[in-house]
Amino acid sequence: MKLAFPILVGRILIAGGILTAGILLGTIAAESTISPKNQSSEAVPVYPRNENGDTYGSAFHASTNEEKPDLIEAIGEDGVAGYIRKKDLDGDMPKTPEEATALMNKQQVKGPRQLPLYEKDGKTVIGTFLAGETKP
Repeated sequence: MKLAFPILVGRILIAGGILTAGILLGTIAAESTISPKNQSSEAVPVYPRNENGDTYGSAFHASTNEEKPDLIEAIGEDGVAGYIRKKDLDGDMPKTPEEATALMNKQQVKGPRQLPLYEKDGKTVIGTFLAGETKP
């Protein structure tokens, strides 16, 4: 009888340890799947500002249109490097599906849009960028 009591206590301790470990691991797993920090692990890009207060840089790391800088790096015609304005690139946004269809049809007929290519100051025009141009 004296030997049975320590074995029973040992089994209870082992079972309690396993139960505690299971609860702890389950809580950690649930926290990692529910936590809002896992929804987007990438930081929002931070861009420098020019003397006019416009942000400028590459739009490569922007995951939404709102994250893009005011002046987006671009290579214009003749290989000239500069910046295009985000608002020029976005153009007029249609308000209805009918307007969207009409705008798409108009762009197909007209071909690529010519946008001014700027220096970093966002004012000095240094060339032209063709928006919507497909290169072979």
